[in-house]
Amino acid sequence: MSDKDHVDIKYGMTKTWTTSRRHLCRRTSACERYGSTSRSGKWEEGKPTPLKVSKIESVPALNLFDEILEGSDGIMVMRGDLGVEILIRQVTNAQKEMVAACNAPGKPVNVTTQM
Repeated sequence: MSDKDHVDIKYGMTKTWTTSRRHLCRRTSACERYGSTSRSGKWEEGKPTPLKVSKIESVPALNLFDEILEGSDGIMVMRGDLGVEILIRQVTNAQKEMVAACNAPGKPVNVTTQM
């Protein structure tokens, strides 16, 4: 994570964010640092901590999906970005597997596509 990412997260802590999205999670260590930054902040009494939603938009993220899911509150499946990196028929299968994996523990999943 860059210094700007840390600044942005801290800025969000002063607002009424309900979710924060992590993109380019290619290593679980980067996702863990992101989560520790958002959890270490001072949230106002009675406000829920924002959900940590990870974007799956690359082959490295797809390969680490189980670990990323474990460290996330929810997932965004980025079909358009994945379609650039893998065959479209593989995107469909990967999407179905990720949705099922999110549904099993009851984590929210959002499937998006570029328009």
